[in-house]
Amino acid sequence: MHLAAHDIQQLMNEYHALIRHHGQTQTRCDALVRAHAAEIARLQGQVMRLRAAVIVRDTALHWERAQAPLPVPCTVGYAAAAEEPGLEASAAAADLVICQTGCVSHGDYWRVQDHCRRTGKTCVLLESAAGAPAMLESEKTGP
Repeated sequence: MHLAAHDIQQLMNEYHALIRHHGQTQTRCDALVRAHAAEIARLQGQVMRLRAAVIVRDTALHWERAQAPLPVPCTVGYAAAAEEPGLEASAAAADLVICQTGCVSHGDYWRVQDHCRRTGKTCVLLESAAGAPAMLESEKTGP
C-alpha cells in the first residue's frame, strides 16, 4: 500500500494537531494536579488547626470540670441558713444538693426542693449518709 504525497501531508497535519492537543491536555492536567495539591495542603492545615482548637477546648473543659465545686450537702439548718449569702452562694455554685432525709424537717424539705427547682440544681435525697459516696460515684460515671 503506497500513500500519495498529499495523503502523507494530511496524516502529518493530523499528527501535529494531535500532539498539540495532547500537550494542551497535559498542561491542563498539570495545572489541576498543582491546584489539587495546594487545596489538599490548605485542607490539611485547616484540619490541624481545628484539631488543635478541639484539644484546647477539651482541655479547658476538663480543667473546668476538675475545678468544679463539690456538691453542697444539705444540713438541718440549710433552709434557715440559706438566707445567709455564703451558703446561698455555695448552693448556687454546686452541681447538685444532697440531703439526708432524716436530717431535714418537712418545711425544710419543701424549701430545699423549691431552691433546687429555682436554681435548676439536682436534689438527691438519701436515707443515710453511708449512701453518699456510692451515689456520688454513680453521678460521675452515669447510670
